[in-house]
Order: sequence, then C-alpha cells, then structure tokens
Amino acid sequence: MTGPKSAYFWGAASGVAFALFAPLLRPAARSAVKGGIRFGRYAKKVASNVKEEFEDIAVEAQADLDREENSGDPSGSQA
Repeated sequence: MTGPKSAYFWGAASGVAFALFAPLLRPAARSAVKGGIRFGRYAKKVASNVKEEFEDIAVEAQADLDREENSGDPSGSQA
C-alpha cells in the first residue's frame, strides 16, 4: 500500500493504537514530565548560584578599580 491511502491507513491505525495504549503510557508520561520539572528546578538553582558568583566577582573587580583610582596607581599593581 502506497500513496495517500497508505498515509490515511497509518494515520488512522496510529490514532487507534494511541487511544488503546494511552492509559498504559500515562504513568510513563507523568514520570517524564516530573523528571523535566525536577531538572528545571535544579538548573534554576545552578543558574542562580552562577549568577551570584559573577555578581560577587563584578563587585570585587569594581572595588579593586576604585581602590586603584584612589591610590593613584594606574598600573593596577598592588604592593
């Protein structure tokens, strides 16, 4: 079977198969969604920690620049 009739047959067959197996696949789908949510929460925490680290580094760098400008040492070397 080829052509449009074949595509219609496979589309209808997959719809029927999905309707039959949906109750069996629901727990697996829920587990997959829960895993995605957990991963998203973990990624959010990691991103928050990385952002905080970069903010701390930026504040420290700004403080270093302010100290260098106030001490009159344009080379940036510290004694």
